[in-house]
Amino acid sequence: MTAAALGLVLTSTVQAGDPAVECETKKLKESGTYGKCRLKAEAKGVKKAEPANYTKCDEKFGEKWDKVEGKAGGTCPTNEDRTGIQGEITVHADRIAWLLSGEATAPPSCPTSFSDVCESFNIQSGPGGFRLCCVPPGTCAEVCMGSASTSTTTTTSMTTSTTTTSTTTTTTLRQLCGHDEVCTVFVTSTGYTGDLGGLAAADSICGQHASDAGLDGPFVAWLSTSTVNAVDRLDPASGPFHTPTGCASLLAVDLTDLTDGTLTNPILFDEQCGTREVNVWTGTSPDGTVSGLDKCGDWTTTLDFAVGLAGRSYDDDVTWTYHGTTLCQNPHELYCFEQ
Repeated sequence: MTAAALGLVLTSTVQAGDPAVECETKKLKESGTYGKCRLKAEAKGVKKAEPANYTKCDEKFGEKWDKVEGKAGGTCPTNEDRTGIQGEITVHADRIAWLLSGEATAPPSCPTSFSDVCESFNIQSGPGGFRLCCVPPGTCAEVCMGSASTSTTTTTSMTTSTTTTSTTTTTTLRQLCGHDEVCTVFVTSTGYTGDLGGLAAADSICGQHASDAGLDGPFVAWLSTSTVNAVDRLDPASGPFHTPTGCASLLAVDLTDLTDGTLTNPILFDEQCGTREVNVWTGTSPDGTVSGLDKCGDWTTTLDFAVGLAGRSYDDDVTWTYHGTTLCQNPHELYCFEQ
């Protein structure tokens, strides 16, 4: 079974002869092999009347995918995408097995919103950016948030004694983060000492980074002070959260998911989609509230021995926001969340 047969659309942006071609070709072959392996496991399970065992498929796919990327040395059109591709193949292979089982005549209840349970998620490109789609079981339709900006056209006419002039104005309406739109999150590409000038100044830093990358805003820094919780600085309707277009990966479905102690993927990318494995100022506990540890005088000091709590951008457990304290004199990055 090829990747195309599984419903994956992978568009090549490289030319023959480029090292990236070889990597892309190998990834396509491994994708097809993995899909075939899962369906063979399904067939074996049906024959023995027992649950399918995908362990060998998963292990072999992971080993070969990492080997392909390692050998390519960063020349692949996309990198570090094994989890996302594996999830896509899994969904499509499972749907094929479900359709062949005969159960398709009585599909399960289909979700209608992100509050319903979905099997997995995928991120799709749209005219105005990216949208996040919930992939439900069986033949249920996807439930999506975001997609394109929408345009409305207003035409006004002005008539004089000699001529008639028509003026057409096109206005792009931006969908609000958390209100039928996914929310972008990134780590800054530059580090700053703990003396950020306070929360407002930190938000301005995030805004500048976003503006330089052409990202819509506004953005706020994921920071807590002695009187303000980072989670309270976000709209309760915020989410789903993902990294920027071009390196989009799901972080959390909603605010509750964001503050449950784990992320779906680390906040590993900056505003330009550069990989940033760094310490990040937070002052924030895993539940989004202010930490009892120091916060560089509420982000206004670099005095000797002053410290602040930081997280790690390459972690997806509690340490993404709550790793340990570091001297405020040291430069560290910020997490920036779209509002």
